[in-house]
Amino acid sequence: LPLLLQAEMGMSPLESGLTTFPQAIGVVTMIQVAGRIYPRMGPRRMMMIGMAGATLTTIAFVFVTLDTDPWWIRLIMYLRGASFSMVLVSLQTATFATISPRDMGRASALYNSGRQVAASFGVAILASVLENRLAHQGTRLGPPPVGNPDLALTAFQEAFAVAAALTVLGIFASLLVSDKDAAPSMRRAPTPIEVEEAAAVPGS
Repeated sequence: LPLLLQAEMGMSPLESGLTTFPQAIGVVTMIQVAGRIYPRMGPRRMMMIGMAGATLTTIAFVFVTLDTDPWWIRLIMYLRGASFSMVLVSLQTATFATISPRDMGRASALYNSGRQVAASFGVAILASVLENRLAHQGTRLGPPPVGNPDLALTAFQEAFAVAAALTVLGIFASLLVSDKDAAPSMRRAPTPIEVEEAAAVPGS
């Protein structure tokens, strides 16, 4: 997306960053809500909903043109961030549900390493797809005479379609998550009032 915004839509790096930044706002505003509904909904359904949202917002980018209002792109990015917050909360919480405190350090290192490698791998795949589609369209990134913006836009749309297909795989991967295995992480913590009431009961 930053390549599309800068190379084809003529945005500066600052403008591009401000256009994609609403994704972070979407994550921040939704992550508290996701944390509250996790114990009731469970990780499997939350991941499926989040990945479905990611799929829909990625498909929306297929229909972005060179004349699309940047505020529409910002709205898509915000909704995309809100969707990813559902995935982030449920995935990380379920991952550590059965990890003992003694093993938490190693588990956290493995989790973060896997996430970074997977993100890099995804970027590499989509960059290769974009390069392939640009070559297929017979153009390069940049304004004329370097490239043809209309043909480049088609290449970007094709790359977004591949990205959407990958997020669909994420929906199916969510089916492999077991709410039963993640049950320890779904227990609601007692409120301060409940703690006081329990302490007042003899033998509690």
